[in-house]
Amino acid sequence: MTKDYPLTVRFIELMPFDAHQIWKTGKFISAKQIIDSLKQLFPDIK
Repeated sequence: MTKDYPLTVRFIELMPFDAHQIWKTGKFISAKQIIDSLKQLFPDIK
């Protein structure tokens, strides 16, 4: 992806101290949601 587009990709590791709470807050974004969003912005991403 960064070879074809002027993007900087960063990964943030999820390290919840209360694993049950993070899912309830609605603040977690899954890998699928991220990929789907990127595909909407850059349809030819593989």
